[in-house]
Amino acid sequence: MKNIQHDLNFLDTTQNKMPVVISNWGDPYDMGRRDSNKPKGLFQYLIEDQLKAYPSETDSYVRNVLKTFREYDHPFMILTKGGMLAAKDFDLYASND
Repeated sequence: MKNIQHDLNFLDTTQNKMPVVISNWGDPYDMGRRDSNKPKGLFQYLIEDQLKAYPSETDSYVRNVLKTFREYDHPFMILTKGGMLAAKDFDLYASND
């Protein structure tokens, strides 16, 4: 999360308001898939402490990232095949997202 805050801080100081795309390489709403025969998505890159913080709601990490974007009032775009999994975060979207 510190890296995201650092990057958003930098974008803020440069007044760059281009939307950040979350994600072209993995699906942020695919983090909860734990079946051994399915891809693990971004969940595999979280450290042990983060895994303990989100044992049942794996997309809470995504929500926290989006809240950080709102704190910096920076636009974002999300590419997902998660369908209605993303709907619970729609309240964090602004008109420029």
